[in-house]
Amino acid sequence: MAYPEDLVGKYIRWNRTGTALSAEEKKSDEYVLTGHSANLSVPVFNYFAGSPGKPGARGAPSVPPRPANFINLTPWNISFLDYFPGKVTAVQSQSPVLTGPMSGCYLFRYQDQSSTWYAHVGTAETEEVSVQAKTKWKIFAETSRMATNIWGQSPLRFFDDQTLASAGLLAGGPPHIFGLFQPGQDGNKGFYAVLLARIKSGAPEHGYVKVCAVKESYLQRWDVIKKTDAFKDIRT
Repeated sequence: MAYPEDLVGKYIRWNRTGTALSAEEKKSDEYVLTGHSANLSVPVFNYFAGSPGKPGARGAPSVPPRPANFINLTPWNISFLDYFPGKVTAVQSQSPVLTGPMSGCYLFRYQDQSSTWYAHVGTAETEEVSVQAKTKWKIFAETSRMATNIWGQSPLRFFDDQTLASAGLLAGGPPHIFGLFQPGQDGNKGFYAVLLARIKSGAPEHGYVKVCAVKESYLQRWDVIKKTDAFKDIRT
């Protein structure tokens, strides 16, 4: 299957609980934290809703009920990058990198010598915490000789309110936006906004997450992003 596009309408089992910051990391002034990712083989399913039984027509045998059915598909192999408000996390991976959910954060891809890295700038609802994360990233991006060819984006830009509302109604649970980097790409290519919704309690699919939408998006150069409202007032 050609993931991620073929994931739309499928269900996944999402058991990632995430890592935790150590006491040292919580107090650390490091610009970028590594070691907060995991390689996952995510189960993927087609779901077919069941149907109730009913009497047969004109004396025909009754139609038995059909139970709900999940069909296993090829697993989705990814590297999941955790994020923390006020911090910047990064991973170097040969697998697709998924991270989120997003609350206004920016994601970046950059080169460190011959290696490609992916970073999550952990903004939050509070301005103070968001400024902390953006300041760390801006210092790193502007002063590190190891970070070159920087491209980034906020996945929140690619789903409108109507799409989010429709996804929530169809899945039964609130949708969340994630960012996905496909490996082996450069420039503004290889980036997706992914809309996931956890199925509400009581539904036959409860415990699964529905992939509501996958939208191929574009990246922007850091030289452009740093001049936008998100970063231009960050003092370093």
